[in-house]
Amino acid sequence: MAKVEVPQNQLLQQLARADRAVYEQLLEDLHPTPLERGASLGSAHRRTDWVYFVESGIVSLVAGTRHGQSLEVAIVGREGVAGFA
Repeated sequence: MAKVEVPQNQLLQQLARADRAVYEQLLEDLHPTPLERGASLGSAHRRTDWVYFVESGIVSLVAGTRHGQSLEVAIVGREGVAGFA
């Protein structure tokens, strides 16, 4: 069996410790996705096709106000996942 690297994301670390077989099965569908600063991962008004297990940096979750302004409502780092409602 090939050696599997320890993930940087804390949710994936917990899964790897709790159920290695499920984690290794999930690995088949995980793909590194470098993101540029300011990139948009989706919209509340569109279907989400992907989730992002953050390994470094942060993802800012932003909501729009009725006055057209943006408001940061949460941040996600290595402890979480972004991209789902």
